[in-house]
Formats: sequence, structure tokens, C-alpha cells
Amino acid sequence: GKKVIELLIQTGAFDGLGKNRSTLVGNLDRAVEYAQNKKEDKKFGQSSLFEDTGEKEYPDFEFEEFPELEQSEKLNQEKELIGFYFSGHPMDKYKQVWERSVTLDLSHVERASPEKEYVLLGIIKSLRPHQAKNGKWMGFASLGDYRGDMDLTFFSEAWERYRDRLAVDSIIAVKGKVDRSRERPSFLVDTLLDVDNLAEKSYREVHIRLEKDAAEREESLEALRDYLFENSGPCEVYIHVPLSGKEAVIRTASQISASADGGALETLGSCAGVQEVWRE
Repeated sequence: GKKVIELLIQTGAFDGLGKNRSTLVGNLDRAVEYAQNKKEDKKFGQSSLFEDTGEKEYPDFEFEEFPELEQSEKLNQEKELIGFYFSGHPMDKYKQVWERSVTLDLSHVERASPEKEYVLLGIIKSLRPHQAKNGKWMGFASLGDYRGDMDLTFFSEAWERYRDRLAVDSIIAVKGKVDRSRERPSFLVDTLLDVDNLAEKSYREVHIRLEKDAAEREESLEALRDYLFENSGPCEVYIHVPLSGKEAVIRTASQISASADGGALETLGSCAGVQEVWRE
């Protein structure tokens, strides 16, 4: 029925018709009525049975145009109606920032170091306040990005400071540490970052410092070389080579690039002959 057609429109099934979703929904009642009238009109298709009038007997349907929804509204409708995003992802606006700024790969949280601070950027999937035994309020959230999901913990000080800026379906960036003391890891939020400022501060370079004498043993750098040739990203790559008390910094060929996300840096850091990896 009409409800099914409306759902199909709102979830993108008719996006190829050349009309935006608001226009299709806004004209649905009239279109259904038009189709019924056209079907019931006995004269349609009969008046020209023995004579060619040279024109259609039934007028074309004319659409009333409506302004298109914001992309975020369309995605929220899709998620609400069918349980997943169909025509994009709410984070698409920030994808480049995410690629350059995030330092923890949510598909490999087990690689995280408990002492190290990481940056996450994602969409809040769930959010709930919690009153601790000492009477203070704290908060728990679930954050998702392109690679996976992560539980967030806001202790009382962070919760008090940031709770008014948190809402389900909002995009946030946080800095903190990974707590892997329990079966399900959690991200302990220290700071809520400004996503738009993060865009300006996103990383553009990956730096790799080689171990002493590694450059002279080229076979020991095969894993590093293979990784760089097979995996590209938005950042330029610089190799730091120790030379008798000094250091030479070499920019790699333009066709070599790397991602600055946590997973990529950890993989680079684990390659034979590599002493240290960082980004700027």
C-alpha cells in the first residue's frame, strides 16, 4: 500500500527517479489518486481507437517540488526505518579528518597500549548517565566509526564538564586511554575535542626512524617497503636514517603515502628495522 511506497521512498529505493525524497513523499497522495483516476477513466485509450488525435488523451502528472532534506536527516530516517544507513554514513562529512586524526584502530583495540593516549572520532550510538556509589554522576556511551565500536567511560569530572555537549547520533572526538582490565575494553575519556578544530590540526606527515645500520641491510627493510607500496593514505612519508651521530631525513617518492591512523602506525612500527614511528 501507500505506507510501503512511502517507506521505500524514505530509504532511497526511488532515488534514481530524478526527484528528491521530499518531493516524492509530498506528491504521493496526489500520485496515487492520479493513478487510480487514470485506471478508472473508461474513456482513456478508447476515444482514439478509430481515430488518431495525435496527442495523449490523459495529461502527464505534474510534480510539486519540495526542498530536499539535509543528508543527516535522510540518514537518520534510514536508520530509524530499516535499522542501518543506506545512502551514506553520518561521518562522511568528517571522513578525511577521521583518516588523519584518529590514532586507535577500533578493529584492533587489543593492540592498544594502556599507558598511551589516543584520539577517537565517531558517532554516539548510545548514552546513559550513571550514579556512582559516592553519589557523583558519571556517564557511559557507545561510539562507532568506520572500523568498529568502542565503549566510552566519562568519570564524574569529565561527565560534569561535557555532558551538555553529548547526544545520541552526534559526531564527537575524544582523547583518552584504553582500559583493558576487564573482558570488554573501555575508552576512558579525558578530553572532548572540537571536531572542526581537529580538521585544521589533522596530520599530514608520517615519520619513520630506522634502527642504526638498518639502511645498510636493505633485506631487513623488505616488510617496511612492501607495506608502504601496498598501503596508501593521505600523508606524505619521511624516513629518518641515523648516520654517524647525525640523522638524514629523506622524503619518499610521491607515489608512496601512508595513513596516520593508529593501526597503520602500529603496523609500521612492528616492521623489522624500524625504531620509531610518529605523525605530524
